[in-house]
Amino acid sequence: MASVRTVTLPDGATFTMSDWGDYQLTSRAEILNTNAQEVTLFNYTVSQELPGGASNGRATVMDTNMPTAGALPLRHQMVVFSIQILFDEAKTNTAAKGLVHNVDESGYQQVFVSEGIRKWNTIKSNIYFNLVVEGTKPYAEGPIDRFPSGGGLDLINSEEAGTPTQSGYCMNNGEPGMHAARRLAMPIHIGALEQFQGIFKFPRGALPNWTDNVAGTKGDFGLTVTLNGPRQRPVG
Repeated sequence: MASVRTVTLPDGATFTMSDWGDYQLTSRAEILNTNAQEVTLFNYTVSQELPGGASNGRATVMDTNMPTAGALPLRHQMVVFSIQILFDEAKTNTAAKGLVHNVDESGYQQVFVSEGIRKWNTIKSNIYFNLVVEGTKPYAEGPIDRFPSGGGLDLINSEEAGTPTQSGYCMNNGEPGMHAARRLAMPIHIGALEQFQGIFKFPRGALPNWTDNVAGTKGDFGLTVTLNGPRQRPVG
């Protein structure tokens, strides 16, 4: 039996099976804890400034793998089957970038386990996400807990009696395992040169304070959006 290696489209364009692969698209924001403005993702590339207002740092491949800002290049396209949103701490003061933790004597991150859990529940309950293609209606939208990360630990905590600074917690956006990354009921197609954006919205305004220990203090945070599905990027 002959195998299919090349496909010719009605317009005469051709592509090979090697053009397609499981190439995720990822974009991360470092969001200022007092922010109430929309935060846009997938509109920057490596070495450009991270969105969200919490950092003047430049993006690395850990933050984004967009080939071009805001769109796929010519002869690229993608079919999105699922969307994941992952939590992490933004780099605030002495806090380490890319972690979910609670130990920081400056008070920027949460000292007590209960504060940390309250922090991430507050974030989860007050931020709305849209994926918009070509500036039209959102193709996917909802509170961020509708797009679980589907990997890692969902919630573990340990609190030492009388020594809260030695306590710890870890909370992730979804149950352990890829099964928690919800498959979209209808895949989303992103064509070559089509503008698209992931947008975090704050319909209730700036997030409320979440600490008991330090009045009026709350830590910055990171959110990473990953689009999963087959993506075409020409080779050779």
